[in-house]
Amino acid sequence: MLRVKFWGVRGSIPTPGPSTVKYGGNTSCVEVRIESNDGLSKEFIIIDAGSGIRLLGNELLNEMPLQASILFSHVHWDHIQGFPFFRPGFMKGNEFFLYGSKYRSEKDYVRSILASTLRGQQEFPNFPIKLNAMGSSMHFKDIERDEIIRTGLVDISHTSLVHPGGAIAFRIQERETGHAIVYCSDTEHTNGLDRNIALLSEKSELLIYDSQYTPKEYESHVGWGHSTWEQGVRLARELGIPQLVLFHHDPMHSDEFLEQEILLPARRSESMIRIDLAREGMIFTL
Repeated sequence: MLRVKFWGVRGSIPTPGPSTVKYGGNTSCVEVRIESNDGLSKEFIIIDAGSGIRLLGNELLNEMPLQASILFSHVHWDHIQGFPFFRPGFMKGNEFFLYGSKYRSEKDYVRSILASTLRGQQEFPNFPIKLNAMGSSMHFKDIERDEIIRTGLVDISHTSLVHPGGAIAFRIQERETGHAIVYCSDTEHTNGLDRNIALLSEKSELLIYDSQYTPKEYESHVGWGHSTWEQGVRLARELGIPQLVLFHHDPMHSDEFLEQEILLPARRSESMIRIDLAREGMIFTL
């Protein structure tokens, strides 16, 4: 069994308020739980640590001690800003494996950046508690090109995305059953299908896709590193993916706007795919 739950679905900056109550205003965080068919083995994965990870952390307090993998698509602030408020990270006995890609600098060399970026946002004067004082055991791991992360129950593969500064998409595939989901946030579409995303997403059952802009909005945001519902539908249709979740909602989009300008046009354009707006608390089970 593979279970997905959304804790943060917004892009760029948290947006609390009456206009975002239905779908939520927390930034990117997705929980993935895997359980073997006999129920004897379980694994826990977190994707991105936006402000939604604070709520997830509060929920996890009943499950201590905890061991989990945390996958970071990239280190822009909306994908890491919740980590200093992740309460399980402060508790001894908990163990976390944090995965991020290496980044290519302006001087054209590859360097590790995940640990230094998380550490930096908790240095004086940004935050009162330093990363190395949080208490839990943290293991930082750089994801190498073409590397597949193999855990007890799943294979985690990845690909690079078109995004300023770089980002990666993840495919989590249950080894026992073949069930697979793809998390593809913070990517900008090209004229055709992105070959990297297409290869990663083949035969997956759930695609979580960056749909920050409407097609009209995208015209004035070329180069900003985000995509549209139209491209998400096109990917799901051409790859035969049965479920599409539109993700990384723009901070300017109210609940009503999301439904009228993104969800309804997407559903009208394709009737053979289940299409949903990512919503805090939404659960999918494969």
